Amino acid sequence: MSFPLKKDIFNHYYFISFIIVIIGEIFITYLKFTDASAGSLLKLIVHSHIYLSVFFLIFGFKLMDIKKFNSNYLVFLLFILLFYSLFQLFRISPVNTDLYVSNPIYARFGNIWYGPMFIVPFFIFWGINKNSIYWFEKISLKVIQIGVILFLLSLLFNFNVPYVFFLSSFTLLAGFSFSNNKRRIWIILGICISIIVFFSEEYRSGVLRIILALFCVLIVYQKIRILKIFFILFLFLFPLFIFYDVLNNSPNIFQLIAEIENKNNQNLFVDTRTFLFTETYNELKKNNDLILGLGSMGSYLSDYFLSIISYNNYASADFYIRSKVEVGFLQMLLKGGLFYIILISLIYFYLAKNLIKVKNTYIQNLSYICISNFFFMSIENIPAFNYLNALIWIILGICLTNLLKEKNNLEIKKIFNTLN
Repeated sequence: MSFPLKKDIFNHYYFISFIIVIIGEIFITYLKFTDASAGSLLKLIVHSHIYLSVFFLIFGFKLMDIKKFNSNYLVFLLFILLFYSLFQLFRISPVNTDLYVSNPIYARFGNIWYGPMFIVPFFIFWGINKNSIYWFEKISLKVIQIGVILFLLSLLFNFNVPYVFFLSSFTLLAGFSFSNNKRRIWIILGICISIIVFFSEEYRSGVLRIILALFCVLIVYQKIRILKIFFILFLFLFPLFIFYDVLNNSPNIFQLIAEIENKNNQNLFVDTRTFLFTETYNELKKNNDLILGLGSMGSYLSDYFLSIISYNNYASADFYIRSKVEVGFLQMLLKGGLFYIILISLIYFYLAKNLIKVKNTYIQNLSYICISNFFFMSIENIPAFNYLNALIWIILGICLTNLLKEKNNLEIKKIFNTLN
């Protein structure tokens, strides 16, 4: 297998699209443009990297490469997802957007949680390029290395390092056993510093992702088939349990966890996720919007957050017009409806169903890590056009590509040998 030389770097448009996403997010993080008004022209301009990256992604895409998925069923699902995403992106909003944005057009295309959240799944096609593993591993580790160097410099010059540099740390565990000693040292160092940075930035979900990824890799290397089946079932069924538990039981799992975390202030604790689940579901059900959702500009009025502000003018609370929900599946439900959740779930189910056909440990590791993201959407991970979600869709594409699943461990090892 041949790999691109450095001088050929700009002939590989698909991987340039990923770099643009990373650079764009780092740029926005450093300059604090995330605080710009949701409907402002400034927000649209600073997020122009979204459409630049999509341009390179499409420019590097070849329709004939779609055959590498080697499944008409999967290709059908992906094209349905593609067209449905475009429908939701351009759909006329059934809600009054004037309540929370100054310009609906700017907001629709310039806010990563609105229209662009329906574009990020296109990165699944990144995985069908023949050198996708090479470039994915190369780029992911380079970003981590830059983050490590910046972290060490921050100890001397006292500045903050954005956690965006370390978002890919959990994916690098998939190729740890195929890496040489030098690369392994960088991966271990990157993960250790990632945990430090995640804690300092109060990004607890980053730490949880690393723990989950480590557990996924350990499961793969176990020869106990029933354990693997149980683990996969847990990752898929837990989100269903969460929905049922929150909507039907009190106290539910989130309330119990919140009570434990606030055991010294039991009169003060309130579990926000319970309100997010019940209010989002009930609002959509009330207006018969559960199937299609409310589109990219979808929102609803939260009685809970409105009551906090109404009764206490000094209270710190999120805005009562909820146009972004902090739980992945709830955001998908609000914007794309149950149909959107079902489409994406079917893609993940297909991945799990065909795990038995994978002939190398690398794709197995990455597949389990990928499926753990499905589980994670029941508690965190808002769908958005950002580095993290592009990363997730890329590894999903890599795991679904038949050509990569067919490789044995020796062939995967040869790919990693070229990375050094």
